[in-house]
Amino acid sequence: MLKYMDKYNNTTSVLSVSAKRGKLNDCSEIVEFMKKIGIASSIIENNSVVCNPQAPWLCHFEKGCDIRLNGLKPELIKPEVWEPLRGKFKFICAYLNIHGQYKGCILDYKDTCKLQENLNRYNNVYANKKR
Repeated sequence: MLKYMDKYNNTTSVLSVSAKRGKLNDCSEIVEFMKKIGIASSIIENNSVVCNPQAPWLCHFEKGCDIRLNGLKPELIKPEVWEPLRGKFKFICAYLNIHGQYKGCILDYKDTCKLQENLNRYNNVYANKKR
């Protein structure tokens, strides 16, 4: 398990999850789970009406939770938050908003932090060789 300082920086992220009535009773279940897995977070309950894009008259109610990840490094969201949540609550997808970096389905999120680190390392090595 990572130390606190290794897990957190000042990044603001929100992971929004929802499920049809009966699969998620209320956000207190999420609160307890986040506490159990040791992730600093704030959870706000919401109610959504979700409509089928091909048949907009077909809508249903979903109970949801906005999980504000208080400073968790973006590269840890999938392995330390999403995967455990998906396993426990059987979520299919979630909406992820990493302030200033990414907005969309968590399944489409690619961690660019490691890619950028590797690119910076390569550029530094290349720049030193040119001298």
